[in-house]
Amino acid sequence: MLKTYCALAILAASAMPAETQKCVVDVYVRSDVLTPPGMLMAASDRMVEMFRAIGVEVRMMKSGASDVAAGDCHIPVRIIVTNAGRFGARPNTLAVALPFIRSGDRIRIFLDRFSNPSRTQMTAIFAYVLTHEIAHVIEGLEHHSLHGIMKANWDTVDYSAMRNRGLGFETPDVQLIQDGIECEIQRISAPRETKAALHSRDYLSP
Repeated sequence: MLKTYCALAILAASAMPAETQKCVVDVYVRSDVLTPPGMLMAASDRMVEMFRAIGVEVRMMKSGASDVAAGDCHIPVRIIVTNAGRFGARPNTLAVALPFIRSGDRIRIFLDRFSNPSRTQMTAIFAYVLTHEIAHVIEGLEHHSLHGIMKANWDTVDYSAMRNRGLGFETPDVQLIQDGIECEIQRISAPRETKAALHSRDYLSP
């Protein structure tokens, strides 16, 4: 279900001339720990492919750089790759998303929690962790599904599917992601007074 402020923004925008607009997700990754050579790039490429498969454009950006013009719709997602001890993460937590904030690090990935799998498997898992957490930020929700990429706790069957690129988004998750994109488009295109009234990201229960 769309957020309360999105529903209002859509109403406000409906009085304006129809205009096709897309929203790009810009991902900025920094690391304060040593990552295996090539792993981050390969995992990022796979993550971009998974979002492209559901019609969402994701760009990997250099830290601090952006070529998005003022007024264009983009969702900035800043990620830090770090160790769990720095943030007191709960046991077995691979990563944490902060979907309700709009600046700073919105995702923390704990590299020391990956249990030293093989390089190929680590890249696959990292790609799915990236995809899962970025989806939370796009949705603006802490929602989880019973199956697929947005499952709260993956099991051995899921990890096996990751290696074969067989784990995907469930249909309701695709809709939530598309709703999040639409919400951001409406936030950008809404009149100034509507933006001021709808500044906070307040969601209805799904």
